[in-house]
Amino acid sequence: MQKNISETPEAESYFISGTAKYKSGDYKGAIEDYSAAIVLEPGIAELYNNRGNARNDMGDYAGAIEDYNKAIELDPTRASAYYNRGNTKIYSGSADEAVEDYNMAIEIDKDYADFYNMRGIAKDDTGDYKGAVEDFDTAIKLNPEHAKAFVNRGITKINAGDYKGAIEDFDRAIDLNPDNAKAYTIRGIAKNKAGKKKDAIEDCAKAIELDRQFAPAYCMRGIVRSSIGDFSGALKDFDMAIELDQKNAEAYYNRGNVRYNLRDTKGAEEDLSIAGKLGFKKALEDIKKIKNK
Repeated sequence: MQKNISETPEAESYFISGTAKYKSGDYKGAIEDYSAAIVLEPGIAELYNNRGNARNDMGDYAGAIEDYNKAIELDPTRASAYYNRGNTKIYSGSADEAVEDYNMAIEIDKDYADFYNMRGIAKDDTGDYKGAVEDFDTAIKLNPEHAKAFVNRGITKINAGDYKGAIEDFDRAIDLNPDNAKAYTIRGIAKNKAGKKKDAIEDCAKAIELDRQFAPAYCMRGIVRSSIGDFSGALKDFDMAIELDQKNAEAYYNRGNVRYNLRDTKGAEEDLSIAGKLGFKKALEDIKKIKNK
């Protein structure tokens, strides 16, 4: 039987302080407080679970998983620990293992929509689009106003080639949250793939109106503009996307292609080289093609 943190006032004080720091974004301070509480009470699963959340948000995925493992060891019925460990596994690139964790969370609590939503994301990452859509369907059935589930189902439908269905999902997500710049941007992706270029540009423009710091909206609008031959407009969008996010490999890659079309071979090679260094493999192939011409 799990001991209650309130039985040890000093440990509870660290727990309360750690939770306040976590909510304020002070993850380092939260970790220190949770660690101090663990020294006093090493057998309480919630302390490890919460410290795992802070470590995850700091990008320490290995440390987070260690904490979730300990929380599960102490309390195998804690659905949130499986769920949180699944989230960390997605972030660290282990979607298959994440699905297993979400399975365990759902076995413990079948009525929590977010468990299905996140399992759907993990299944999408593994290429199981049918399974992903089924999970998003369940999340939406459990919570008909789950805007993120509509967005995620729309993304999976794009991946599966169902652009019409994707647009319908983004329409619903936007109905639920009209200020969702991400939903407008990704609906723009679906419309672009469906050949609705003008509508795609309008969606990206709306996303930018809602959030002028949202780099993906500029990048997507640039892609659409480039596809209709508006290289000048596309170049401005990619410039802005890169100014906002200097690690945006897709923006560098597409700007490189625009520069090549504008006969700026040197600039094209520079951008494609940066995109390649950031992990965009096709960029390195394109550099070879340019040099061989």
